[in-house]
Amino acid sequence: MKLPDYMIEKYVRRGKIKIIPGLKKKDIRPVGVRVHLGKDILVYKKGQKIDLGKEEAPKGIKYDLSKKPFVLKPGEFILGHTQEQFKTDRDILCQLDGRSTIARLGLSVHITASIIDGTFVEEHGIVLEIYNHSNVTYVLHEGIAIGCVTFELMKGKTKTAGLSYQYHGQIGLLPANLKKK
Repeated sequence: MKLPDYMIEKYVRRGKIKIIPGLKKKDIRPVGVRVHLGKDILVYKKGQKIDLGKEEAPKGIKYDLSKKPFVLKPGEFILGHTQEQFKTDRDILCQLDGRSTIARLGLSVHITASIIDGTFVEEHGIVLEIYNHSNVTYVLHEGIAIGCVTFELMKGKTKTAGLSYQYHGQIGLLPANLKKK
C-alpha cells in the first residue's frame, strides 16, 4: 500500500520516516515527497574503455552546481544526487520516481535502482542517473525539483537490515562501485 500525504506526514512526526534536512509542506505530493537536485554532479570522461570484469570504474569530473549551473546537452549522461536524505523503518519501502514535468522535457532521473528501502542503518542519499533523451540543451541548477519519492508499507520487516553493502554510508554523490561484495 502506497502511503498518502497525510500518512507520510504522520510517519515523519513519529520518526518512522526520517528526511534530512526536513519535510517541507510545499514538497508534499498526494502520494509522495518532491526531491531536489543536490549541489554535486559527476560527468564521466569521454572515450574511456572500462572492463566491467576488472572492478574498475570510469574516471569522472565533479562539478559544484552551487558555484555554476551545468549545461546538459542532448544524449549526455551525468550522475547527480538529491539534496534530501532518507531513512525509514524496516517495514517501509522508499522509492524514487521521476517527475512528469521533467520527463516531458525528455530528462530521466533514474535508469534503475529506484528502491531506497529501510535496510540502511543511517540516512541515505539518493544518486540520480540523469540522461537527456531530448534534442534540447538544458541548464541544471542546484535545488531544482527533480523527482518524487514515494513510500510503501511492506508486509513485514526485512531480515537483512544493517548488512554492509557497496554503497554503505552514502551521503551525496558516489560514482559506480564495481568492487564485488
